[in-house]
Amino acid sequence: MIRAALFATRVLLPLALGVTGLALAILGTDATEAAGITLIGCAFLVVVANAFVRLSVSEEADRAREEAARDHYGRYGRWPDEDG
Repeated sequence: MIRAALFATRVLLPLALGVTGLALAILGTDATEAAGITLIGCAFLVVVANAFVRLSVSEEADRAREEAARDHYGRYGRWPDEDG
């Protein structure tokens, strides 16, 4: 269920916004053309927001690994990747 929601948010939502915006921008009148360009911008913003969230999560994992390495150093007096 969560994977489906993530897929919908990361892929389907920006794709639907972009396709709808492109159709409105190409086929519409002046007002719908502006709405289409706005929808394309919204699709781009959703993609960028998703990228920022993914970067944030990956940085959090890096911090956890660094903290674990520091704890190891504090206990044993050497870094985990040092030999013997």
